[in-house]
Amino acid sequence: MTSLASSAASETQVELLAHPYPYRAALTINADTHSVPVDHFERVHRLINGTDVIPRDSDTWSALFADPAIAADPRWEAGVRGFGLPIADSFYLFDAQLGPFTGIDPVNGRRVPNRAGGIDRRVRLDRWFRNGWIDTLHACGTTGADRAAMRAGLQWLVEAPSRRTWVVSNHAFVSTPCGIEPDAQSALEVTTKNVAKLPLWLLSNLGLREMTARWAANPVPMPYPSHQRMALWGFDLAALTLFGMAVFSLVRGHRRVGLCAVVGVIGVCVWMSRTPLAYSAGDNPETPWYSADLQAQVGVRFHAFIHPRSYPRPPGGDALALPVGPWPGSSGRPSILQVVGLDDGSEVLAYPRTGFGRNGHRTLEALTADRLRALIDAEGTAILWTHWASDSGRVFSAAGLAGLERVRALRDADELWVAPTSVLLRFAEVHATVDYVVHSASPGRAAEIEIRGLRSRDGILSAVTIDELAGLSFRVLQGPEVGVRLLGHRVPEAWIDRLRRDGGGEIVRLRRTAKPLGHST
Repeated sequence: MTSLASSAASETQVELLAHPYPYRAALTINADTHSVPVDHFERVHRLINGTDVIPRDSDTWSALFADPAIAADPRWEAGVRGFGLPIADSFYLFDAQLGPFTGIDPVNGRRVPNRAGGIDRRVRLDRWFRNGWIDTLHACGTTGADRAAMRAGLQWLVEAPSRRTWVVSNHAFVSTPCGIEPDAQSALEVTTKNVAKLPLWLLSNLGLREMTARWAANPVPMPYPSHQRMALWGFDLAALTLFGMAVFSLVRGHRRVGLCAVVGVIGVCVWMSRTPLAYSAGDNPETPWYSADLQAQVGVRFHAFIHPRSYPRPPGGDALALPVGPWPGSSGRPSILQVVGLDDGSEVLAYPRTGFGRNGHRTLEALTADRLRALIDAEGTAILWTHWASDSGRVFSAAGLAGLERVRALRDADELWVAPTSVLLRFAEVHATVDYVVHSASPGRAAEIEIRGLRSRDGILSAVTIDELAGLSFRVLQGPEVGVRLLGHRVPEAWIDRLRRDGGGEIVRLRRTAKPLGHST
């Protein structure tokens, strides 16, 4: 999973490492947030990102650690210490719980700030961005926001540099009307789910939200597309009426009427199974919900899909490492990023995620010693999916906490690179597209790695900053010590880490800097 470049007839050989040195593999966890209360979200991230100990008699302990095996394990007798991992979750723009806005005022077209419970969500999300707790746009919102609302919501992201995001995790069919995906669900599938959710929805409205979260991350039934709603509700009513007639008639002994009603129910179900729901979830450019172009305008680059086309499938079984393929350009380096075409002819970079268990609530338990070692040996990348904020009682089981402790230990041992999703994906893109050549030492000239920019799939070079290259690591396999040039400028030594020079060769790693390249040092 590395690439080798050397100039012809050169004694200097340089290898581009797959991950920032000294790490051999990369991992992040990207959680979806559905109807999660603010205080609960913050409890989760004090555990994941913080390092304070959560004592046994605290409210946070009661909220997160429902598994009795945690209390029985002597490892956590004094409490659970926060893991201090730089992991970020997703967020909505329009959402009654975590969104900075609840919607758009139909009179003046302005965004309606979310001040539920006296808490201004805009201020709260700003702090979460700065804390590194969120970095992925789950979707514009849980309501049917049109393009004007989406544009207004997305504009809020670019009004402050700290709120910029490159990543969207599109995967729902109606709760994310700005998602980019084909419509793949049938009317019967959604109806069945909605019937099952009705009692959960009622219990949730009666104040039993924590209990209903054990069975469904989001207990709210899924509404039908607006232009199909009347017809589908009519068929639902017909199916329920026929079903009731069938039961009543068969119980009362009216077999002919009952059997006719059964045939009617089967006919309605067959029709609904063959009726696709057209949510216009973003893959249809002529609809008012299309938003791929709006997302691109605010800098979104990477998209996750559930039912993508021409897309590598996440691993199954015991694997954590995501599938890789050759970058569709001249570098030939493998990447987890793949190009997916949309219906308007545009293309986006898509990335896969993998989860374990229903709604990803067993994902942390998949972080076993054997799986993590296999990930490191393969020099792979893992983007794991879960619902730890909305399903935390099961996600943070004893086995889940043990998995996070293994991740922390491997990170501390400099084997596993843990980073937010946006950072990991941007590094993957830079690694796949960076264009460089190696110049050997010659009279009057030192050996150099010359970085010429990022090369697109069309072969066009684009400029790149030293900050965007931060973490990029080269191993000098053969030859003298090398310098680095970027876009014609010599990179100052202050911006380079030279990490070792032994039998394995010198390691040259680029670091982040606040100074523009080309200024004197």
